[in-house]
Amino acid sequence: MNTHAQSPQPLNLRWTLSNGLSALRMLLVIPTWFTLASGMRLATIALFILSALTDVLDGWLARKRNEISDLGKILDPLADKVYVGVVVVVMLMQGMLPLWFVLVVLGRDLLILVGGILFERRTGVVLPSNYPGKIAVLVLSGTLLAIVAGASTAVTTTMGGIALLLLAISFTLYLIRVVQQWK
Repeated sequence: MNTHAQSPQPLNLRWTLSNGLSALRMLLVIPTWFTLASGMRLATIALFILSALTDVLDGWLARKRNEISDLGKILDPLADKVYVGVVVVVMLMQGMLPLWFVLVVLGRDLLILVGGILFERRTGVVLPSNYPGKIAVLVLSGTLLAIVAGASTAVTTTMGGIALLLLAISFTLYLIRVVQQWK
């Protein structure tokens, strides 16, 4: 009997404090866009750090308070994708990033987002973020922060290369997980 033929369970969409932190991270995109576009480096750096803190804190709170939910599994990575996506686009517009780099970052995130939606619709299962993906986004965010802070080209190029490698690895592991879950 095919287990995928059964109707999927309804999603657990309960609102929690940790989900609120993920939503806050999405809202932080607005002031980050403004400060980054205006060349306000210190304010942008502070917002990057605040965003990173909400990312760490939302997962910790969800586990600590036993509030892991499907909504959180959706909001947390979506907040990461929205935040990073807006930042890389603004940095491209400011001449701080090359187009190919932005296309790789946005393309990966778009594939994961669309793939995750299709997978959930087909199976009723929301795949949570994986740790390699979290590490990749952390290194990518560190790279973007280093660029905004004015780090040397050698440092940002090295960090960017590591970030791209980690993004590729996490994407591959995501695909493997989808295939395994599908079976």
